[in-house]
Amino acid sequence: MGLTGVEERIMTDDRHDSNLGRFANSLSNNVSQYEGQSSSAYQRQQEQGICNSKTDSFIRFGSHIVLKHNATGQLLSSHPVNYRAGSKQQEVFACCWPPDEGHYWIILPAFGEKRKVADVISYNTPVRLRHKITRRNLHSHSDVASPKTNQQEVTCFGDDQISDINDNWLVQRHSYTNNYDNSGYWMVNDVITLRHIQTGATLHSHNITLYDDLQEVTCFGPGHEDNDKWSVEIVDFP
Repeated sequence: MGLTGVEERIMTDDRHDSNLGRFANSLSNNVSQYEGQSSSAYQRQQEQGICNSKTDSFIRFGSHIVLKHNATGQLLSSHPVNYRAGSKQQEVFACCWPPDEGHYWIILPAFGEKRKVADVISYNTPVRLRHKITRRNLHSHSDVASPKTNQQEVTCFGDDQISDINDNWLVQRHSYTNNYDNSGYWMVNDVITLRHIQTGATLHSHNITLYDDLQEVTCFGPGHEDNDKWSVEIVDFP
């Protein structure tokens, strides 16, 4: 399944769930700090006429990606099963190889923003990740604990029409300190963190399982741990 008409137009909707708070001002300020930054690699490919969304290594709005948790090698995934407690929204977890359709996520503009399909994504850009199979968005909220470790719960929420600000994630290069190198563009195999903009916590996993070897995925901490590292293992552009 490729992009829907909604995704091709990069439309937004103001319907939302009840778990809304205020934007973290420091993160919101950082989002705009690096807008318009150039990447020498991307510029060079443009100049040489070889920049191609089908074959190059840039992550773009509309890309279908498989995201690997670096510390454990497991792949970010979801399925049409809800948590039994907490928010009772759709489960998110990491699981093993080989990748299948359940591991693919579509990269979309942040809720409230419009971007062109196939535009490359610079670091410090807010995005949404829509699960390809279930069409729900990677989502978190500050007031619900994860089922195994009582960290911040991560779910899938909404659909092709329904989304909210709790679906927004900031793409950053991983750093062990608060000094981030956010120059350039997001590419395959880059080691990144995904920071939940609304709460400031970071997408996180570990070798603690929910059940049936499905590894718990949470939001936790400032993003400096090895368990906060992710990288794009596969990218397709439909």
